[in-house]
Amino acid sequence: MAFSVLTNTASASDKKTQYSGTPPVAPLDDQRDLTIIKKRFLRINQERLHRTQDSLRQRQKDFIDLLPLLFHVNHPMLPGYISKATPCGISDYQPTQESIKAARRFANISGFGRQLLPSYAVYSIFIMGSVGTVAHSEKSDLDIWLCHNPNLSAPELAELGKKGTAIEEWALTRELEVHFFLMDADKFKAGQCGDVDSESSGTAQHHLLLEEFYRTGLYVAGRYPAWWLIPPEYEHDYDNCLRSLIDKRFIASDDIIDFGGLPDIPAAEFFGAGLWQVYKGIDSPYKSVLKILLMEIYAKEYPNIDLLCLRYKKAVYIGITGLDQLDPYIMLINKLEEYLNRRNEPLRLDLVRRCFYLKINIALSTEGAARTVSWRRELMESLITAWEWDKNQLALIDAHDTWKIGQVLKERKILIEELTNSYRLLSNFGREHAQLLSISQNDLNILGRKLYAAFERKPEKIDIVYRGIVKDLTETHITIQKLSDQEGKEGWLLLNSAPNKIGAAQKKEPIKQSLSVMTLLAWGYFNKIIGQNTMIALQARNTILDMKEINAVIRCLREFSPNAKLPPLETEYLNKPPQIVGATLFVNIGIDPMGRYNRAGSDLISNRGDVLSYGNAGLNLAGTLDLLLLTSWQEVLNFSYTGVHGLVESLCQYLYWNVSSEGVPPPPLPKIYSFSSSYALSLVRRIEDLYMEAHEFFLGDRTTQTLRYLLVCGNLYYLLYIEGGALRYIYKESFAEIQRLLAEPNPQFACLHIDQCALVDTPLPLIYRINQANTIQLFYQVVGKNVNIYVLDENGSLYYQRAPFYDDDVLVNHFEEFFEVTLGERSIYSRTESSGLPRIGVMFYKIRNENGSFAVSSKTSLRQGQQKSYFKVRVTSNAEENSHTFYCDDREFSSYRYGNNLFQEVANHILAQRRRGMNYPIYITGIDLPPALLNNRAPNTIQMVDFLSYKKRIEDKLNEKINFEAE
Repeated sequence: MAFSVLTNTASASDKKTQYSGTPPVAPLDDQRDLTIIKKRFLRINQERLHRTQDSLRQRQKDFIDLLPLLFHVNHPMLPGYISKATPCGISDYQPTQESIKAARRFANISGFGRQLLPSYAVYSIFIMGSVGTVAHSEKSDLDIWLCHNPNLSAPELAELGKKGTAIEEWALTRELEVHFFLMDADKFKAGQCGDVDSESSGTAQHHLLLEEFYRTGLYVAGRYPAWWLIPPEYEHDYDNCLRSLIDKRFIASDDIIDFGGLPDIPAAEFFGAGLWQVYKGIDSPYKSVLKILLMEIYAKEYPNIDLLCLRYKKAVYIGITGLDQLDPYIMLINKLEEYLNRRNEPLRLDLVRRCFYLKINIALSTEGAARTVSWRRELMESLITAWEWDKNQLALIDAHDTWKIGQVLKERKILIEELTNSYRLLSNFGREHAQLLSISQNDLNILGRKLYAAFERKPEKIDIVYRGIVKDLTETHITIQKLSDQEGKEGWLLLNSAPNKIGAAQKKEPIKQSLSVMTLLAWGYFNKIIGQNTMIALQARNTILDMKEINAVIRCLREFSPNAKLPPLETEYLNKPPQIVGATLFVNIGIDPMGRYNRAGSDLISNRGDVLSYGNAGLNLAGTLDLLLLTSWQEVLNFSYTGVHGLVESLCQYLYWNVSSEGVPPPPLPKIYSFSSSYALSLVRRIEDLYMEAHEFFLGDRTTQTLRYLLVCGNLYYLLYIEGGALRYIYKESFAEIQRLLAEPNPQFACLHIDQCALVDTPLPLIYRINQANTIQLFYQVVGKNVNIYVLDENGSLYYQRAPFYDDDVLVNHFEEFFEVTLGERSIYSRTESSGLPRIGVMFYKIRNENGSFAVSSKTSLRQGQQKSYFKVRVTSNAEENSHTFYCDDREFSSYRYGNNLFQEVANHILAQRRRGMNYPIYITGIDLPPALLNNRAPNTIQMVDFLSYKKRIEDKLNEKINFEAE
């Protein structure tokens, strides 16, 4: 094959450190050629291992020396020992003298020779990534592929995984971050990958991951990659070529590990790979920009992709073995520069070089540190000379850890635009060239949710802007300034400067502005702009907010989230909707709702002491609320509420996150704070109780699907309920309106909880506390000559009636007769045992007022078999003709005969049947309701409250004729 050597922008003096091109490759004629190629790869690996060792301290070098030995033998005195059952042994591994010396620094251990085992647990060990390259330093983490025998059982794999975890923990004591990945080469070659997590890309980029492995993976021990010995020109026929070499006995199958060839990258993979890099870019944007741009280049080159791993292999095959020329990161930056120079995109080129420089992490504007390996520094100096960076530009980049918020916001915008633009190109490419995505739906969901949590802009979201760019944005001075426009609208500014005269600070561009001062403080704290020693100044007129309150809020934020640390993000959390993991609520920051009354010298004296409905005016003293939430998706959210509905909306927002999630633990109760209000302590206690009650009611262990919560706030009556997986509310302005609302039919039993301070002058809280499903409960309260009647029907709907009172037994017995007759009309009501629905019970209670509190006692009807002392009256109605027929024992009265005098005739007849002296209202004991009167609802949706409501309308008309009305 013929190849051309590509050039780049480096000067001639620097070309010795660079390799870009596809030199000619001669075919392998015999086993001697294979031996030469293998030795070249092994020598390159050995030299990279030496470079890795040179960058580490002695305690860290021990880890590299011991790494293969720890999996070759299973000794209780070596790090990572789990049990005798832990599988061990590495194919074709002979411990080096360095490994044995390192082991003996732990204990006097011997017998480390080559082990002849019937099978080996570990086939190969590779270290992925930057080890032994210009990008590696003592702070780099190590991703280790532990390639195991595919025949290991599940318990054996579990043991091997535990050993890896134990070694990871031991490595931390050596100040090394290590991650082990159990790899089955056969499964990997077949495309079977694990799920996405913080370290693994899952199915997002199988071939691209293999491409990166072949050019960066550092061989440590065991079987070497079969890919080494397949000439580049045979990559398209990889499997046949490998089989031929094995058949000719040029290669022993027990000496190699095979992950497969890479003739190209499937188009279907670019979308998932781009998504993965944007995901990684949340915390490592500079590294991700380099990787996603490489994918963009590969997509542009498709289908004839000039893969970097093949560039690397071609160079080795023609005899290039210099580490500087073959350095994976040098080869990467060369290819990126070639692409951007061809496209004439200088701004992107400048960004890519800056990303590369920051990834390498050597400050060239300062004197070399004692531990900085000289070859890395020399290599980077040759690059920036070719880039023609001046001293000021270099010094600015080297000082990136001290960048302030303005520079960070500018840099973040550039990085996000680059990531999203490349991702958009890759996603379009994937749609154009592939019918199906290679990424699994589950992995796609996980990555999408993580990106949504990190980048989605929402009004209530506290953007974390410093991640991956700087470690700390702490300012020495900040100023919080209040602004008011001519229309009286207020706003707040956050400035990173010392205080100035009122108005003068407006000349400086604010780093953040918001309608809520709490949002400013939360944003400053979680972005680590406000630190322990930050001096804060306040410039604000017409407000009671002062520095004492601001400092109190910041102390609370530190208690809420020490060091502004976000909760850990585990993959299992991304498989579920976000949940609250931390909550706090600030009430009346910078305001006192009672201030105007205090200034006016007035005092709201009343027996209404509830701070949510205070005094005769019914004032809600919770004027503003800021609900700060931390979610399982690492989101920081601040919801600001003001006005009459603010408290209820904050409660709905808090409960919304978990109210419809089955199997999800309830969120922690928010810690509540209030400082400036004259009723601060009372507000905190009252709102804590409210949140606790609502939390227990809606999120407790309940089987009822329909839950409702009644709250009085201000002069309004709020009914909270679940609908569409969210907590919602409606409100009414009077008690009569809320009673009518509670009287509406329910499709299923609705459990109502009444807030502890609501409706305390009515028996409703007591009534609803003993409410039961599938039970009709009648409560009556005698008040002078009248009786208040409350009925909770089988679905919890409330019927209320005020009527003249005559006698307990007459009242109870007539209602018992009515319930019995009505429930017996199975053809209409359809609630029978034969229909599979539960049988409905009936209970009666008498309400008493004892020392200002309500109590109830059970009331029974007349003894069974005792004759009833009242007249049976049954009515049927015809909705279409608006006509009625009454059956009074054996006598019939109909609209057809009596017309408009029907009700008078029926009333006269009933009165005539009574004994003298018996003066009580007329009661209906049975009703037949046509479907049209109930809007043709299904029979099994008709409730007792429907019959009671119609019964009352008929009774009212009859009692009008005898002038019998409740007082």
